[in-house]
Amino acid sequence: ARIARRVRGRHLLVIDLAAIVVAAYGATALLHDRLFDTTYLATITPALGILLVERTVANVRCGMYSRQWRYASVPDVQRIVGAVAIGSAASISTFLLIGAVTSTNPNDKLPLSFWFIEFVLTLFTLGGVRLAIRAASDLAVDNSGGIKANERPALLYGAGHAGVMIARSARHGSSKGIVPVAFLDDDPDLA
Repeated sequence: ARIARRVRGRHLLVIDLAAIVVAAYGATALLHDRLFDTTYLATITPALGILLVERTVANVRCGMYSRQWRYASVPDVQRIVGAVAIGSAASISTFLLIGAVTSTNPNDKLPLSFWFIEFVLTLFTLGGVRLAIRAASDLAVDNSGGIKANERPALLYGAGHAGVMIARSARHGSSKGIVPVAFLDDDPDLA
């Protein structure tokens, strides 16, 4: 949990760069059904350079390094998917454009299935790192051991979106001294 609190954008950038390399190598290994074969590294080297540049630009533009991922929620998952999709589209376009300019067929060395597998692996690695930060932060909050003497139990009215946000905020310490213990709501579907 302490590590999750200390992770900054520059740390995530380094982790993401390593994840992009691992995802590209993993995609190649899955395509050729060989995990430890370095003969295919020359094949993915041009694509890897493009991926590192395009994904980093997309991640920066989508705000992947300017957030506190301890408080990540569903819109942040959409941000991750969007950043990976934009990075993939830009990388594929650049790769094919370079192939067209140099009059070579880039699909001879690197099939289009590589890009799909790399997309999925990158999505899992980038999303997994951020999910791990959120999970570690939540585990640290949940291990507090009950209500302390200086805290007051609170009954929250409204079990919808606003009530959940208030409970989450109180649980993360924004409202010190208040511990949500239950919800009340006049809508039986929310019970």
